[in-house]
Amino acid sequence: KCRYNIKLAEKKGVEIKRISNPEESDIKEFYKLYKQTYKRNNFEGKGVDRFVKYIDTCGGFSEMYFATYQKKILASAVIVHFGKRTTYLYGASSDKNRELMAPYLLHWTAIQDAKKMGQSEYDFWGVSYDETDESHDWHGITKFKKKFGGTQKNWVGAYDYVVQKDLYEEFIEKYEKD
Repeated sequence: KCRYNIKLAEKKGVEIKRISNPEESDIKEFYKLYKQTYKRNNFEGKGVDRFVKYIDTCGGFSEMYFATYQKKILASAVIVHFGKRTTYLYGASSDKNRELMAPYLLHWTAIQDAKKMGQSEYDFWGVSYDETDESHDWHGITKFKKKFGGTQKNWVGAYDYVVQKDLYEEFIEKYEKD
């Protein structure tokens, strides 16, 4: 079904744009779709400032992809290259024209680009442990990511080791709004 969806997107005229040096305007375009995505999927979204700060800090090894159809953005992703791994860090898709399967072509293009760069892994970064659990918040996202194949690896989660409690609490309070 994944290959079918990729071919469908190509046939219908979905185009992919890769941006190696994203600017704030690119982040704001991404964010419009991101808001639709987290509302549609009942996720807790991050603030636009988080993405602007991220690109300011990590733009040197990050890229953005946009899938467009008739000059309208249907899907977008923030992709990170580090070592031999390319990681899909954040993604978004429009509530409109979902039948065009733009996210499939977007990821297929990003995977091909990563391979051309010599990357050996494309990490979809985050799935539910049990793909059969339909009540899990990530069930739909997990199904989408699994259609591309690959191997699921479950890692120990990330944890904060607090050295200075007062500075840590100040940091959390400042960025909790994001």
